[in-house]
Amino acid sequence: MTKAVITCTLKDSLGEVIKVMTQRRIRHLPVKDGQQLVGIITIGDVLKNRLDEMQFEANVLRDYAIARGLRATATFAAQQIKCEWEAANLPSPLLAAMRGQ
Repeated sequence: MTKAVITCTLKDSLGEVIKVMTQRRIRHLPVKDGQQLVGIITIGDVLKNRLDEMQFEANVLRDYAIARGLRATATFAAQQIKCEWEAANLPSPLLAAMRGQ
């Protein structure tokens, strides 16, 4: 049985906890607040948290890419319409809007 139990505190970051668990090959880590045991964090808890973070990051990046793509598509479509109006030698209602950007 281990005499010196490795623990973490409530103030430890997730990165620190992961580092300790990885280096020490620990799957369960007691959490202490001073001398009081307040819980146990498991490798499953850490993994779930990290997967949630990664999913959130992926969603943000996807939303950004979609929004950026829509803006680019709208700008391209407006430029195409402007070119068609100019080719037909007609005054473009989008010209003022295009100059403002």
